[in-house]
Amino acid sequence: EILKRGSAQIISEAELLVEIAKEEQNLHFKLEDTVNRLRDARLRLEKVSEELPSIPPEQLATMALRGQEVVDATAKGRDVVQEVFTDYSRILKEMEFNRVMPKLVEKVKAEIIFPMESILRQEFVRAEEATDAYRQELDANRKPDADKTQRAKQSLDQLIDKLARVMDAMGDVTTLNK
Repeated sequence: EILKRGSAQIISEAELLVEIAKEEQNLHFKLEDTVNRLRDARLRLEKVSEELPSIPPEQLATMALRGQEVVDATAKGRDVVQEVFTDYSRILKEMEFNRVMPKLVEKVKAEIIFPMESILRQEFVRAEEATDAYRQELDANRKPDADKTQRAKQSLDQLIDKLARVMDAMGDVTTLNK
């Protein structure tokens, strides 16, 4: 709350760290929820790809809807990660401004801020492009080939893996703060 008020208040480093830890915990939960939603989307993609060989052409529209759910989950995930990134960037500035433990500041930069920025620029873009290409095939009433299917799965796997690493780092920082 202190971080969001924006009014100039003087508080101890310990109080600041307590407030930061509370906010970090909320951001961790937000990211964890997003990772779980992306895992669900990945499972949906897996199910669609398993069912496709035996699906008659007239049911491809139903599969296209499932494919759209995967695309939507990825886009929503990016929006949430962007929010978490923005909030963590603000926390980092607050920590730097208040000269909070330099090692902690460096850990936040190296293990949370920089990786999240990279994930937003690279992994989300790849995942969105690959899942959309997969969905477009279904929309066109075609069964996506093995290459498109593999790319969609791999891009989601990489995205989830990198977000999970950031989430672990967030947990470490919250533990350090406590």
